[in-house]
Amino acid sequence: MRLQVITNSELMAFRACPFRHSLVYHDRLRPQIAAAPLRAGDMMHKGIEAGWRAAWVEPNESPEQRAERAIPAALDAITTQHQAFVESVKGHEREHELQDEALEACETMHWA
Repeated sequence: MRLQVITNSELMAFRACPFRHSLVYHDRLRPQIAAAPLRAGDMMHKGIEAGWRAAWVEPNESPEQRAERAIPAALDAITTQHQAFVESVKGHEREHELQDEALEACETMHWA
């Protein structure tokens, strides 16, 4: 028989709301859309990466020349990521409503 490892995060999730814990840890339900801070961070990282790549195309340029290429490339990458995100969330409004209802139910059970 193998011992099951329970992390501190899982224990805190169970204490907060056993129902939500069951959905996440046993049923393995995950939101189809990442949380807003994660999406924003991903977009920024893609932009920084695009700017960095654009800045180092020519090895013997001044910092000003690098910035002239890097900034538009970074902004373009962020804009592209944002547009892709907007397209991906179309039609997911009901999912957000259901997630909000589940969280509200957890909070109600927690305080009951």
